[in-house]
Amino acid sequence: MKLILIVFSFLILYGSTLDDIKKAVKNNPKLLSIKKLIEAKHYEALLVAKFDNPNLNIIINDISLENPFSRDIEAMQSQGISLSQKIPTAKKLHLLKKREIFYKESIIYEYEYFFRKLYLEAKIAALKIASIENKIKILKKYKKLSNYAKRLMDLYSQSSNFTHTAIIKSEILESTIELKITKLKNLKKNYIKKLSQVIAKDINNIKIDLNIIEAKDLYKIDKRLLDHPKLKILKKIIDAKKEHIKYLKAQKIPDLKIKATYLNRENRYDYINLSFSFDLPIYNREEKSILIGLKELSSLNKKYENELLELKYGLENSLIDVEDAYKRYKIVEKILKDDLAHKLEVVLENLTVNTSTIESAIEILEKSLEFELQKIDILFDSNKAYSEVLYYLGDKL
Repeated sequence: MKLILIVFSFLILYGSTLDDIKKAVKNNPKLLSIKKLIEAKHYEALLVAKFDNPNLNIIINDISLENPFSRDIEAMQSQGISLSQKIPTAKKLHLLKKREIFYKESIIYEYEYFFRKLYLEAKIAALKIASIENKIKILKKYKKLSNYAKRLMDLYSQSSNFTHTAIIKSEILESTIELKITKLKNLKKNYIKKLSQVIAKDINNIKIDLNIIEAKDLYKIDKRLLDHPKLKILKKIIDAKKEHIKYLKAQKIPDLKIKATYLNRENRYDYINLSFSFDLPIYNREEKSILIGLKELSSLNKKYENELLELKYGLENSLIDVEDAYKRYKIVEKILKDDLAHKLEVVLENLTVNTSTIESAIEILEKSLEFELQKIDILFDSNKAYSEVLYYLGDKL
């Protein structure tokens, strides 16, 4: 797949800039939660590299019930302390630390992934607000034109040659426009709330200048997908799983447990006991654990391949959407410029002198308005698709 995108004035934000939105997205509770988890994982990596705490026992043997405070009745009476410690072997702590570091790095990429995802969501909401505002402006413009035509019709309504169908059509058009404006204003409020929710900040209004985006077939961009944080998350989890498998293999060499005991006896020699113990790996548990780890690793590798395919197809679809929007835009623009705009201009110029053109004017107004609104929808589709391309490939192409 070869493609590069050339953007003509993609976004111009007035008041709240795109950078402002980008910074505000970082205040989203989801991202703040992940940042805290990254901090926790940092300390977890330090913790697993440390020995377990030693065990301290206090010993008092053979307490006489008849004389509990006497400690020299017979030789078996003793008191003392014992200290035991588990000592990991085969660099197990080092392997555990490396595993947790990889997990921490996967969460760092998880932060980047959700940031990119939320930023896309915020941009699409902002684009929708801009398209709604543009539609409202167009509708108000056509409402004025329709009202102008209606006023002329009212003046000509006394004429016996004048058809009142045009007046009815004009009134219906005005009512339809007013209804659309009301609906769009309510829809704009919903998208402003949605944007405010994503960026965790109140937004009263935002203005964006939308222009068409052209796609041209120039150079390969497939490899850029490999830098997508969603893939990097899995890559780090795979690395962590490999370290975990190394740890499971190291479990074949059992950890050593050392215990030292000091005992004191009244009027007799003190003495020390030393003991060494370890688990016997005779039931093949380690091999089973390694097999489970390898199966999980294989599953993660397949998941990585699947995620790469999904990202690739998603990117291809977004690129197709960019091209499709550009083609549709050119068709609609041609219809508006070469056909409807000229007809509308001629009809409006002749309204005051030729009553027969009034009904035609209403029909042309309706058709022209329909294509103007389509044009805004296409602009939204174009910029939305481009935003999705940036989601897949990064902020800059």
